[in-house]
Amino acid sequence: MLRMYKTSGAEALDLFYSGDPAAFAQGVGWMTANPNSLPDAAEQMENAGNLGPGNAQALRDGWTAPPVGHPLHGKNVERTMRQGYERAILLAQHGNKRLETFVVTGTGSDFHVQVSNGSSAVSVFIVLPRESNGSTNAQATSWVFRIGSADAGLPEEIVDDDDPPVVRVRVSGSEEAALAAESLTSA
Repeated sequence: MLRMYKTSGAEALDLFYSGDPAAFAQGVGWMTANPNSLPDAAEQMENAGNLGPGNAQALRDGWTAPPVGHPLHGKNVERTMRQGYERAILLAQHGNKRLETFVVTGTGSDFHVQVSNGSSAVSVFIVLPRESNGSTNAQATSWVFRIGSADAGLPEEIVDDDDPPVVRVRVSGSEEAALAAESLTSA
């Protein structure tokens, strides 16, 4: 099942790159100062208070330098992410747009980054070569709506019981964020 969601790191990047020209210049500066290490650039963002503690190490351990056997091992994540983000930052900077980051899983065995230059935002889609149950640390909550069972080992709720039923599966976000969103839509 395809899943698209936010991580807490993606939310921090979204906030940082929300349209402030100085932020774009600073981000380009960090990437330029660390031409061979996105985690080192992320560490500078952490030190400046623009990225939560531990995100740089998580980027290093789980993305750019994963151990043998990890689904991202040998996928050239560092180079691919750098090229995608450099292009996205420049597009957003020159178009006076915000940057949005999404993680996408369940699409196959290929790692890639897609950049979409929309009318009000530049969206970065980090496509992972594995299934993921999303992030429970993110404030953003994501759901998948589909016909029949999601068959994903995640709690699902039937939201339309005609035949076949439509089910809703929360694939990202904290329980608190999901309950808050639910209270908005059930009022």
